[in-house]
Amino acid sequence: PWGNAAGFHDPGYDPLAFAIQQAHARGLEFHAWMNVFESRHAYPGSPAQMHPDWVCRDQNGNPMPADLAWLSPGLPEVRAYLIKLAMEIVRNYDIDGLHLDFVRWNEHTNSAKAAKLAMAAERQQLPDGIITPEQLIELQVNASGRYLYDVEHPFDKGVPDGFNSWEDWWRWSVTEFVKTLHDSIQAVKPWVRLSPAALGRYNWGGWQGYNVVYQDAALWFNQGYIDQLIGMHYHWTRPDEFLSVLINGCPQCWSQFIQPGISAGRLYSVGLFSESFLERNIWANHEPILKAVRNVSWVDGFQFFSLSSWEEKNYWSEAAQRFFKSKTKIRPIVTGMDPPDAPTLSLMKIDSLNYQIDVASPANLTMPHWFAIYRSEDAQFSLNSDPIVDLYFGTGNHQFIDRFPGTQDYNGRYYYFATVLDRYWNESAMSNAEQSEAIPSFAPVVVLTNPAEGDTIPVNVPIVIEFTKTMDSTVGPEAVQFSPFIPVGQVTWSEDQKTLTIKPEGSFSFNTEYTLTLTPELKDINGRPLDGNGDGQEGDPFILHFRTLQQDVTGPGIFATYPVANAQAPRFDVADILSIVFDEIINPASIQKEMMRLATSQGSQAEIAYQVTSTFDKSILGIQPLNPLETNSEYNLLFAGQVADTLGNLADENLDITFSTSSFRYVESKYIDKFLSASSWWQPHQSGSTVGTIRANTSFRMSTGAYLPISSRRQRNSAALSYEWDPSASEYLIRVFLAEGQPREVLFDTTYVLQCYVFSDGSGNKFRFAVDDSTKDQSAFHEVSQWVTLDWLGWRLVEWQLNDPSSVG
Repeated sequence: PWGNAAGFHDPGYDPLAFAIQQAHARGLEFHAWMNVFESRHAYPGSPAQMHPDWVCRDQNGNPMPADLAWLSPGLPEVRAYLIKLAMEIVRNYDIDGLHLDFVRWNEHTNSAKAAKLAMAAERQQLPDGIITPEQLIELQVNASGRYLYDVEHPFDKGVPDGFNSWEDWWRWSVTEFVKTLHDSIQAVKPWVRLSPAALGRYNWGGWQGYNVVYQDAALWFNQGYIDQLIGMHYHWTRPDEFLSVLINGCPQCWSQFIQPGISAGRLYSVGLFSESFLERNIWANHEPILKAVRNVSWVDGFQFFSLSSWEEKNYWSEAAQRFFKSKTKIRPIVTGMDPPDAPTLSLMKIDSLNYQIDVASPANLTMPHWFAIYRSEDAQFSLNSDPIVDLYFGTGNHQFIDRFPGTQDYNGRYYYFATVLDRYWNESAMSNAEQSEAIPSFAPVVVLTNPAEGDTIPVNVPIVIEFTKTMDSTVGPEAVQFSPFIPVGQVTWSEDQKTLTIKPEGSFSFNTEYTLTLTPELKDINGRPLDGNGDGQEGDPFILHFRTLQQDVTGPGIFATYPVANAQAPRFDVADILSIVFDEIINPASIQKEMMRLATSQGSQAEIAYQVTSTFDKSILGIQPLNPLETNSEYNLLFAGQVADTLGNLADENLDITFSTSSFRYVESKYIDKFLSASSWWQPHQSGSTVGTIRANTSFRMSTGAYLPISSRRQRNSAALSYEWDPSASEYLIRVFLAEGQPREVLFDTTYVLQCYVFSDGSGNKFRFAVDDSTKDQSAFHEVSQWVTLDWLGWRLVEWQLNDPSSVG
């Protein structure tokens, strides 16, 4: 059946086929992920539901509970069933690899405590490579209660025939599955790489593969039962720890046990638990770990758990700039084969900054292959060191346009050549090489300043200037001038040498108009002087005007609250969010949980979470109950303590609000979209209804700027609509359309109330819902709610009473 990610029903398209097509179109391999023996969903049609005799049992013959169920690797029927499923994917889809998760025996025991711990771990969404310390202790003290048997191999019948111990049989059963699956793949599509998610410790320590869950990943690697070993090195967060588990901590290291596999040339990749880095506020450890591990000769790459943590940190561009700077090819593990014939290449100049490269495939190429286009600054061509500018997967001819922004550092001539690589990544000889003309590199221009031209700023903030080019960082304060004069205290360049931060000596004066001048002594790394006014002619200064705020000697005050302290105010929804708005930007560190208390008039205190968000010139303290409030109840919000602004000015704030909650309680909740991603939604300009915006400055994307106070670390983001109206337009509308994905499949009727948390910037613009008043097998009829004016600051629960005709817009 369809899995829980698809809502246990057909989403209306083939997600796997679509993902493969999208990956190959981007020059990426696609490895299908298979959850092997873990089978805790008892949804109709799932293996644990269809075949309860396949579920693991304890020493007394009791099966695992349905919400923890694992299939027994010891049953031939289970292994055959899973291999059949895997081979269906291999035969019918053009995958590059098959990745096995939970390819081991389970770690659960039959105690009530173990079941509670497992559910708690599930709520934390821990990956396969991690269990909690409490689970490990329970596993060790209740070893006799483990679910390591099945209906054909009960504990009371003793060790299965042909084995010296239960441990040998447990390991053999998993190995037999892996070996048989690998043989099956090799017989059909031998280029499809099989990989397991291996626990980070092989046979040492408490939580390990060999002696705890009977996963002999080193044996598989050495014997060639797998093609790539993917280590879940999730316990470690420092470079020295990773090097220890790989090579330096022997005999407690992988190198001690996998030398035959290394000598055979099989692939090994290292897994980092990015979620842990996020939770522990050590995200910057990614880069030094990668740099250190890249010195281990037999490590081929990395994987990161999980996607959501990288999305929360919006880490893609930074990672690409810092440690994934180049496209790459996979090291071939099957050698001795005849490589493909070389392609031919032609180069056409479109204009001075754009070149078209056409690659013609060899005449005898019938199956899809990889094509690599290389670019070299000299005629010393190298398939190992020259950068790959494009990877393509297919059979036919390929066209690629190399576009230069004019802001690149290199301003010479490039050579281009191409190769073909088979599915094993064996590479052809290079094609003919063609040379471009000299690529122009324009003079550097300022593209961004903080403050912007004419802005008003506090006296204690630095000036930040961003350039289009990599600049000569040896130029110092002599190229920076303030009028009226104030000495330049410090100039600092970013690592990429494109951003300059300027700090005056001391602070700016209050209520003063300043002019910042950057002289043409500022040059890029090629020696081209600054083009200060952006007219295309280098050698003129850049000038920025700004002024400072009037002297601020008072602390922040409370500007507004929600709910308001008003007996006539509407009753408060039991799931809404409270807000305290301050009249200036505050220092979030000055807010402590002990400063706020939310309780009923009878004294029953509500557990809360809080978050400080700043927008424009104000800060909003959002306070959200962890659970819905009691209905028809009187609540009191108390806030007391010293709050500081960014200059350190303090103010004693005391707030006492009494409000009443609504009589409505929540009976059932259907989530349409939790906005963990915005990928299912069109950008505003993709809708024909959007008018009156500046397209370049209008987008719908994920943002970490504001999130619900009760959000877990991995969900600390929200979907954000950024927009700029076009003053010359006569009509204004932004339509954000849900185009695809599971949220479109959610059906509801007028017995429901449609709700959404909206963070308003107080702009006075208007918001409303739109739904398709039909089922998915009918023609869409759009229905909209009444407009809601965004006249508040912070989060608020906005709703549409679907059974109220007067609420229809």
